[in-house]
Amino acid sequence: MLKLFNKSMYFLTPKPDTGNLGLDVFYIILVTSFQLAILPSIAFLPDFDLLTLWLIFIFVKVNLSKGIFFAFIGALALESHGTYPSGFYVCSYWLMVILVNLIKNHISWRNLLPWHVVLIVSQAWLILFEVFVFSVKTETIMVFDSSYALGVFARLSIAVLSGIIAAKLIIANTEEHPA
Repeated sequence: MLKLFNKSMYFLTPKPDTGNLGLDVFYIILVTSFQLAILPSIAFLPDFDLLTLWLIFIFVKVNLSKGIFFAFIGALALESHGTYPSGFYVCSYWLMVILVNLIKNHISWRNLLPWHVVLIVSQAWLILFEVFVFSVKTETIMVFDSSYALGVFARLSIAVLSGIIAAKLIIANTEEHPA
């Protein structure tokens, strides 16, 4: 009985790329809703980007066409609620899915180093693209004061640390339950 319970709990645990397209889209919308509705009310999480981490895990597991589909769904979910210019997340996620697809067969995802690099690069790309877009939009170069730099560092650190924790859990779970 306990074995059946553990198996059903493994099935019900939210995870990237469940194999069910409807469930995967539901999880992307759920993660986006959590990121936009719940996380902003928590004071110590400055602009925490949960969806990008979720999508990176999906991009590693799926082929290019599915990855582009999920990137588009995630981008639309974020752009419908954000103040960024139209196409910000579509461009960002499209680039990420292409790059992850190009490198994913050449490195071992069972090690944490590739996860570190991909998570840092994805968050850094979003931050740098954000600075570029707002600099062009306002026709000024954004001034980086210490509070902005501290916020960027906190955002990058929290995202990468939580992504590494999730990567460790996914690696351990994959070894216990090979799909």
